[in-house]
Amino acid sequence: PSRPIRLLIHTPPGSLVDVLGRLVGQELGQRLGQSFVADNRTGGATMIAVEQLIRSPADGYTLMITSPEATMQPFLKKSYQYDPIKDFTPIALVVTSWTVFAVNPKVPANTLPELVAYSKTHPVRYGSGGIGGVLHIAGEMLRLKSGGNFVHVPYRGGAQAATDAIAGQIEMVSMGLASTRVAESGQLKILAQTGPSRHPMLPDVPTTAEGGLPDVRMETWFGLAGPPNMPKEIVARINRELAESGRFQPAKGNDDDGQITFNSIRHGLLEVSANNYAAQLTVDVSLVGKNGKTIGSRELSATAGQIHTLAEFED
Repeated sequence: PSRPIRLLIHTPPGSLVDVLGRLVGQELGQRLGQSFVADNRTGGATMIAVEQLIRSPADGYTLMITSPEATMQPFLKKSYQYDPIKDFTPIALVVTSWTVFAVNPKVPANTLPELVAYSKTHPVRYGSGGIGGVLHIAGEMLRLKSGGNFVHVPYRGGAQAATDAIAGQIEMVSMGLASTRVAESGQLKILAQTGPSRHPMLPDVPTTAEGGLPDVRMETWFGLAGPPNMPKEIVARINRELAESGRFQPAKGNDDDGQITFNSIRHGLLEVSANNYAAQLTVDVSLVGKNGKTIGSRELSATAGQIHTLAEFED
């Protein structure tokens, strides 16, 4: 590259996606000998950043850190007219992780089937970090596929949802693997994880498939993408630089020092690969495409994208 590269980030500075994006930019900048400029384009549930990416020249000088939210929005909101397969050029799948369902210890359920049965006589309020996010969609898939009575309570962040679940303000929280340390002290009970297999971090926690709900599968991931129709040689060069980076090795758990590095947040076991990224997009489109209309008509459209705290929800 002969000039700085713009890296679009659809979340505010300091968020996990932002930290990931800056780490990716730092690593690629060192390896390619050119600076990466983080450009936080927030708002519109990823749409502002996505539009910037789609309209940019496919020359490799505008890239974006993407997540499942960017894949899901066209299925949840009719106004979002873009194709998550055709309008992105997958470059690399950088981080993969599962979603987990955790409950307050006072909830009389120790397995996913027990929780579903309990919800049918006692509505279970579950929190997530916001409407339309992957953690919300995971919870709604649990509701749809199990027939249980799960009521979504959206928060402004996952940490707030976990705090209220610990305090007993809500019964359950849908959260990422990176947040499971809060359950290690017994403050929450983790009943299930939504990945294709038990993650090394949670070897004793059954998957949703083991709990009788194989269709409740939702993975959190972060990838690097470019505008549509990027030249294959540019994609291959960036992908190779990431794959050869020592910072992109799969992790078996969190780093002891607690610092955010790729080894501590890369919970999946997939190699850095454009092909894996394309495959993940296809999986998400299939899963959300089947259920997005139902989820959207039930809650997303009705709330018009508003995010509530628990107090606002109860008012």
